[in-house]
Amino acid sequence: NLSAPAVLKGVTHLDAADIGYVTAAAGLIGAGAMLFNGWSSDRRGERYLHAIAPLVLMAVAYGAMSLMRAPVLFVAAYVVAIAANAAFQGVFWTAPGEAIRPAVAAGAIAAINCIGQLGSFACTSLWGAAKQRTGGYDLGLAILPFLFLLAAAFVLGLRQQRKRRQRLAAPFKD
Repeated sequence: NLSAPAVLKGVTHLDAADIGYVTAAAGLIGAGAMLFNGWSSDRRGERYLHAIAPLVLMAVAYGAMSLMRAPVLFVAAYVVAIAANAAFQGVFWTAPGEAIRPAVAAGAIAAINCIGQLGSFACTSLWGAAKQRTGGYDLGLAILPFLFLLAAAFVLGLRQQRKRRQRLAAPFKD
C-alpha cells in the first residue's frame, strides 16, 4: 500500500492527482467490499470462507499486476487487490473475539497486531531491497500471490481443524 503511488505511476504514467483519485476510488470500493463481506459473513454465520475468498482474490490480483503492463488492466487489478484486502480485514478482525475467551481477547488482539507490524516492517524492507536490486516492483508483485495463497491455505487448515474438533465434541453435547 505504501508503494502504490510509485507502482501505479510506473505503469500508468498518471500524474499525482490522478493517482490520488485512483487510490481514493480503490479505498471507497474497498470500504464497500468490507461492509458487504462482513454483512455476508454475519448473515451466513461463517468466517473462514469469507476470509479465504478475499485472500485468493488478492493473490489473483497481484499475480495479474505482476504480469501485465496495460494501464487500464493494471489499475483494475490494483482496485480488486485493495477491495479484497479490505474485505478480508473486515472478517479477520472478528475472529479473535469469537475464537478466544473474552478475558484474553485483548492480549490476543495485541499479539496479532504486533506480529502484523513486524511482518509489515520485514516485508517493506524486502520490498525495497527487491526494488533496489531489480530496479522495479515486478519481483515484489510476483511474490505476493504466493504469500496470500499461503495465508489462504493456513485459514483453510484452521477451518478443517475446527470442523474436526466439532465432530469429535458432537457426541458429548447431550
